[in-house]
Amino acid sequence: MTVVSVSPWVTDERIDDVVMAIHLETGAYYVLDGSAADCWTHLASGADPDALPDLLAARYDVDPATARVDAAAFVAGLVDEGLLVTPGGSGAPTRGDASLVGPDGGARAYSPPVVQRYDDLDDLLAIDPIHEVDEAGWPVARPG
Repeated sequence: MTVVSVSPWVTDERIDDVVMAIHLETGAYYVLDGSAADCWTHLASGADPDALPDLLAARYDVDPATARVDAAAFVAGLVDEGLLVTPGGSGAPTRGDASLVGPDGGARAYSPPVVQRYDDLDDLLAIDPIHEVDEAGWPVARPG
């Protein structure tokens, strides 16, 4: 894998085992949960992507070979979506790494980290009444 950093166009927030990320340039938002949230938190803190397989194998019930393949695919997906950039791109500030140790200290059931993309923000914004205005602007509704 290669060195990566969070795109300056991306903002994110981790709540428990879920990361919500929004790509401000494209308007797409992403849900990263479980192992994907752990991988994102690791990468967003500025850590080495090559350490992801060890992180997954330590926290989840997954063999190292599977973790290596899944981590590489996950990082490639994040780069393809523009959430991570490779050297030469402009990086974002590093963020604090959340605890990646399970509550009981044991391995959790494993599912591969997946990038879940949603593009329905345009639809949600279109039904916002603030967009149903005439030239006078909000709060004057468009007639008819």
